[in-house]
Amino acid sequence: MDFLISLHPLAAALLIFFLRIIDVSLGTLRTISVVQGRIKLAVVLGFFETFVWLTAVAQALMGVEKNPMLIIAYCAGFAAGNAVGIQIERKIALGIVVIRMFSSQAGGAIASALSIAGWKPTTFQGIGAEGPNTMIFVIAPRRRTSELLETARGVDPHIYYSVDLVREYHGGATAALSTPADWRAIFRMRK
Repeated sequence: MDFLISLHPLAAALLIFFLRIIDVSLGTLRTISVVQGRIKLAVVLGFFETFVWLTAVAQALMGVEKNPMLIIAYCAGFAAGNAVGIQIERKIALGIVVIRMFSSQAGGAIASALSIAGWKPTTFQGIGAEGPNTMIFVIAPRRRTSELLETARGVDPHIYYSVDLVREYHGGATAALSTPADWRAIFRMRK
């Protein structure tokens, strides 16, 4: 295990830095998979996260006496790994969301535009702080949230909305949504 010692000190620090980015990114994705109930994906990510972490920790501990920069690289890799993991998770956007939209002016027009675009909105009439309101609910793949909201904002640029992750759903308009729960789902995603 003299590999790290044989490297230039800056190269060794960069190696530790990138190993930590990889393992913390995997850890972030694994945690999100656990929260979403994606057991198989969490198991696979957990294995690789631990493998990379052990490699990074072993290398850092062996070389820290001769190269104190490894401590900084280790900590910086952890910090950067959190940001990278979150960005990766945002890009792959696993899961299903419920989008709740509220419009006092154009609820019916928004629901029609969403229906024309292929969404399955459900509307309710309500009373808000400023008077009558139309509530529009849509369940959609998380990765298509911005597309759906863009359609709604095209009708009412001032629409109020909230987006929440759905842990479980069944039947109705949601039956057509695919919810693959294994690691291969990452590779089957469409725009």
